[in-house]
Amino acid sequence: MLIERNVMMNQVYLKLKQFCRDKHGIAFQIVDTRWGIQDTSTEELTATEICLEEAANCQQISMGPHFLVS
Repeated sequence: MLIERNVMMNQVYLKLKQFCRDKHGIAFQIVDTRWGIQDTSTEELTATEICLEEAANCQQISMGPHFLVS
């Protein structure tokens, strides 16, 4: 999973950001809610709460559509 995530972050998302900026003048932003969550958070079952809070934050600051992918 780490290899796939790195490819997405370093190749796919960079191209999407550039396309959105150059063609449409908008900012494309990725929020990876699982990147950086401590193992202790996962063990304490707070990882879900952390992810839901981040999704709510994204909804509040987004001027356009937003998508959740799991």
